[in-house]
Amino acid sequence: MDRALVTVNDPKSFLFDIDLHDQTDQLRADLSAWQTDAFRDTNTGTITFEAFRISHLRRVGGENFYLNRPGFWQGACGPAACWVGGAAGLVSYAKKSKRSDPHTLAHLGAMDAALWMMKSALASAGAEIDALPDGNAMVLALRLRHVVEQACSDILHRLPRAYGPHPLAMDEQIARRYHELDLYLRQAHGERDLEGLGRTLAGKEETAI
Repeated sequence: MDRALVTVNDPKSFLFDIDLHDQTDQLRADLSAWQTDAFRDTNTGTITFEAFRISHLRRVGGENFYLNRPGFWQGACGPAACWVGGAAGLVSYAKKSKRSDPHTLAHLGAMDAALWMMKSALASAGAEIDALPDGNAMVLALRLRHVVEQACSDILHRLPRAYGPHPLAMDEQIARRYHELDLYLRQAHGERDLEGLGRTLAGKEETAI
């Protein structure tokens, strides 16, 4: 990586473009705080820039530019697409299972329906963005993220109920996918997102998300 975009809250939020070649001696990486195995292969951690002055960095846009820039909320639909991809792998595993008692099949049917609904929601959101690029993308993104988060959570709930502990204890790939999806869903902000959506729909002042 040659460059990085970094947000700084001091106390206002600003976005800076940093040439990492010029900051190599001032970077300190700490991977010790990441205690879960989910996404461990990504080397997720905290990067600290030591002894550098904000005034020496190239600022991109004005205050809160990162959150207010054009395309931010359209881009906020992207994580929902990733969540759907994670859930699709779990449903694919379920479809290949030889377990076929009535309760398992009922869960399989529900998971398949949830996946179909999420794919339909993604397609609908994409079509809406293309048709109305200047529309209220915040409302669209928060709606999409909520319905996808709920459907993914339902799949995470049903999989072990249908197939027992085996996929989470004995299948490394499925266990990793399961726990990574569960963690990634926390990028949704739950009731905070729903409050922001509700305030917007009610015509009241938006809350920071």
